[in-house]
Amino acid sequence: MKKFNWFCMLIVSIIFAAGCGNEHNLHFAQGTVLIDGKPEADVSVTFIPAESGTGLGAGGTTDTEGKFLLSSTLGKGGDGTQPGLYKVIFSKLAPEREPTEAEKARFEKDPDDKVFIPLIDLLPAKYTSPKTTDIEAEITAGGPNTFVFELKSKTK
Repeated sequence: MKKFNWFCMLIVSIIFAAGCGNEHNLHFAQGTVLIDGKPEADVSVTFIPAESGTGLGAGGTTDTEGKFLLSSTLGKGGDGTQPGLYKVIFSKLAPEREPTEAEKARFEKDPDDKVFIPLIDLLPAKYTSPKTTDIEAEITAGGPNTFVFELKSKTK
């Protein structure tokens, strides 16, 4: 009977291990965003497949050193994306203005009260759309998939 239990456990383990592979063919990717040569925090980096119907979109946000990890649209942090050519877009949103004193007082009185302040993108429009970006990146199965993106704060 003990041999049968071990055999069953072996079969279940093999089946379980076979199902735990990288079924979406994701590959780790990371990078750094520099603006005018300096690392930039809080930049959203988005990889969009260069050809429709290929690849899997992915994105990340830079830390204080300008570094990011790419995460697929499958929602698993830092899991990368599929091999292929991607257009890369960038965004750094900030409030269009500071809240007024009245808005601050209203929020302090009731933190659930929503104060709407429009957001603007601090980066040039060239970088914010797949139609206008000239930045591309290729994810390869063999890696290393480490990128440095050098942006300019002012474009022509």
